[in-house]
Parts: sequence; structure tokens; C-alpha cells
Amino acid sequence: MKPVRTIDVLRAARKRIANKSRWTTLVAARNRDGIPVDFDDKTACRWCAVGAIYAEVPRRIRMHESFNLMTRALRIIANRLGYDTIGVANDRGGHAVALSILDAAIAELEANQ
Repeated sequence: MKPVRTIDVLRAARKRIANKSRWTTLVAARNRDGIPVDFDDKTACRWCAVGAIYAEVPRRIRMHESFNLMTRALRIIANRLGYDTIGVANDRGGHAVALSILDAAIAELEANQ
């Protein structure tokens, strides 16, 4: 099993939603018709920040402690911006705020490598 690095997951998730046309709110993912689908559905083409992260994390890792630590760290960054979670920041703050949380997390990880 190849190890999954948090920074790689966050970079991939950010890339996935960097274009606003590939981003959504209120649900993890949507298909091209705007219908909500699971984040790993093969028809998904728009994701919220959380859905994008989940889509980049292998299934075997999602319940692992390292994934839980990553989500707690993202919550701390969201809190700094006045939001309870990254999901709330995504839905209420918008695309730029969602990207800024991912950017802040990536920057902190890069600084500590």
C-alpha cells in the first residue's frame, strides 16, 4: 500500500475545484445536470470542498486517524475565518473562501516539511 500524504490530497482537492464551474455548495457533488450525487459517483463533475477532499482520499483511509486529523486541522483553519467547519465555509463563504482554506492548509504543511 502506497502511503497517502495529506498535502497531496489537499493539492488534488484544490485542483479539482479550482475552476468555479467544477465547484458546488450544499451537497458533496453534483452531476452535469446539477443533480446531487455521491462524491465518488462516476457522473460527478462538481464538488464542494469536502466532497473534493473525500474524492481524493482512498476509501481505505477515510476512517483512518490521519484523515480525522486532517479534517480537524481544516476545521481549525475554517474557525480562524469565522466558520464552524470547511463545509460551512464552502456553503456560506463561497468558492474563494473554500479555496483559501485549502491554500492555508497546504501552506502550513509546506512550511513544516
